[in-house]
Amino acid sequence: MLTFVRKHPWLTGLACIAVAITALFVASFFVQVVREICEKNEYTGAKECAAHHLGPYSLFWIVHIIDEHNGFVTALGTLAVAAFTLTLWRTSYQQAVLTRQSIDLARQEFISTHRPRLRIRNVAPPSQVSNGTAEFRVVVWNVGETNALLVNDWFSVFEVRGGVEDNYAIKEPTLTASRGGGVTEDILIKSGDYHTLEYETLSAWNPGDDVPIVITGYISYLDEAGKFGAKRSTGYARDYNAITDRMSPSLRYAHAEFED
Repeated sequence: MLTFVRKHPWLTGLACIAVAITALFVASFFVQVVREICEKNEYTGAKECAAHHLGPYSLFWIVHIIDEHNGFVTALGTLAVAAFTLTLWRTSYQQAVLTRQSIDLARQEFISTHRPRLRIRNVAPPSQVSNGTAEFRVVVWNVGETNALLVNDWFSVFEVRGGVEDNYAIKEPTLTASRGGGVTEDILIKSGDYHTLEYETLSAWNPGDDVPIVITGYISYLDEAGKFGAKRSTGYARDYNAITDRMSPSLRYAHAEFED
């Protein structure tokens, strides 16, 4: 009961006023206070008066006032209808806003749960090509529940000589990704499917056996629709051993491994 009163104070106040008026109206029949209401007989022209208790007298008086000021009462009624319409519109608008917020929240929750997830499953050792350069292949898997749109990627390979990084020049890959971004075409990777990105060095590939080689890069993607959820990225870093011709997670650049 108290909760209803706190939530609806105006409705509670009107109900109390209505109860009080009803109680006074009933109580007027038990009080010896009467008033006369006089009207002119339309046939005889004589003045006729009737005694009424205070409650009915007040009611008749109010009806008489309303009858004499019909235009004013109509104006008040019109204002009341306009106020009610405005209140209804505001309530409907607020309800629409709350509904939209609920829909957006549910959609964001769905996207965060049922979203694409691109992971780097393999960075293959470099393979020599006919012109003496090296080609790298990076396999990207979508392990999420929805399709992903690969919109950007970056790749770099360099030697580490005495703590100084000697970067190889990388040309644009054979597909749509490019070093440093600016893709010419988005790549769709369906849920449960994979895509292979290929990169080739511009300079000849001839690293020394004792020179550490580091490969780093990242990919950026959206959901298939491209307009829901945040832009996400996955980074990777690998050390290449020229003697064993194998890749392993980089210890020097472990900070480059990340996944949104």
